[in-house]
Amino acid sequence: MFSRKAAFLDRDGVINRVPPSGHVACPDEFEFLPDAPSACKILIEKGFEIVVVTNQGGIARGYYTMDEYLAVNDRMLAMLSAEKIKVLDVFFSPYHPVCDPDYAEFREWRKPAPGMIFEARKKYGISLLESIIVGDMESDVETGKNSGIGRIFFIGSEKNAPKKRFSFQVCGSLLEVAESL
Repeated sequence: MFSRKAAFLDRDGVINRVPPSGHVACPDEFEFLPDAPSACKILIEKGFEIVVVTNQGGIARGYYTMDEYLAVNDRMLAMLSAEKIKVLDVFFSPYHPVCDPDYAEFREWRKPAPGMIFEARKKYGISLLESIIVGDMESDVETGKNSGIGRIFFIGSEKNAPKKRFSFQVCGSLLEVAESL
């Protein structure tokens, strides 16, 4: 039943650059990180399906609207498609704890909670033990642990990596992750 393997990728800071504001609020601000498309192609060649899992609490906080988020998402998917990269799905949480109860139904989807991962597993029959998660925040790493994903990768350096309370690998980029598998 759970036979597919996924590369669960955080969006901002893994696939695309984060602008100075800290939020990608309009499609024109979306720009790939160097080698992110190449890395996605390698992951697909290695049998992984691309699933984006992203916290978008800026919606609840009023930094950008749901429609603006969806327009950025559409641009990302179009840009990936132009590179011949198929994304299985995108899961996001608009919830932010300082804005409770706005979007409270997405509370269990906000990383580090495993809701987005569990929903993808249920919807697509994904084997979590055969899957990976890649992120640039402690919440991404914790999501991997909380959901039982087989391999967890942190994009950054040892200096800014989360305190090691469990096993994860530190890599400098998504391309480094893809080439290490």
